[in-house]
Amino acid sequence: LVWPLLQERGWSASCLQRVGTPGPWGLYPDYVRIALENLLRNTVEAYGRHRIELPPEPCRITIDYETRTLAVRDWAGGVDPELGDVFAPYVSSKGVRDNTGLGLTQAREALEVQDPTFRLKLAEPQPQGGAEFCIHIPILP
Repeated sequence: LVWPLLQERGWSASCLQRVGTPGPWGLYPDYVRIALENLLRNTVEAYGRHRIELPPEPCRITIDYETRTLAVRDWAGGVDPELGDVFAPYVSSKGVRDNTGLGLTQAREALEVQDPTFRLKLAEPQPQGGAEFCIHIPILP
């Protein structure tokens, strides 16, 4: 699921890390893909907004099989804490005319439509000079 998204962007395999032993996860790949595509799109936009050249490894996606977590981390300047809840509709770090402010809202909802216990959140604490989002995938029947 993750590797094809990186390949589509021409990003290297070094962007992907795995921790633990793979096991069955109960999820709908299409919904998880929506969330990941949004996070990767935001990564590219953040580099551009901060006028940082896209590096060879623009992000790192860590799949932790033990904690059932996907973490997406970039080095594109970080999330402005003054934005408040970045998952709320119409909250955006981009200009009003540049977007709808619904991307992260849609990403979160794409995960929660599978099961309300799916979680997309900002990691705490946020990394210096970047952003990290975590997707927690619950055990589904």
